[in-house]
Amino acid sequence: MTVSYPWPCAGIRRLLLSGLLLCCSPLAPTELRLCYDAESHSPNLPQYQVGAVQVAGFHAALTVAALQQQQVQFQLQRMPWLRCLKAVSTGQLDAAIGVGWTAERAAQIQFPLDAKGQPDEQKALLTLNYHIYTKT
Repeated sequence: MTVSYPWPCAGIRRLLLSGLLLCCSPLAPTELRLCYDAESHSPNLPQYQVGAVQVAGFHAALTVAALQQQQVQFQLQRMPWLRCLKAVSTGQLDAAIGVGWTAERAAQIQFPLDAKGQPDEQKALLTLNYHIYTKT
């Protein structure tokens, strides 16, 4: 299986694989149920073919590639973001692709924590910096 990505992602792939190995322990369900945002930049998200699976967006493609490489059985559902988060927080689904940590989300969804009980930045798949511009 070959997946082409628009930029080098070996480091991200290693982090993703580490995270998936943690979630896919022997205690994990036999089939991992994931969701991701159906509305994010739709319909402009690039489409990827990963093996026999067609997905929209880089993060979903990277996740599918990692799951396939680890031979993890999975179901991938694209749905509205708030419905996706609700399904994960109620246990209807096992994970959401692309969830950023917030205190509100941490009350409902399990994130990896460090020894001090804070979000473990070393297990983050991606760090984003936003610039906010205002009119003066």
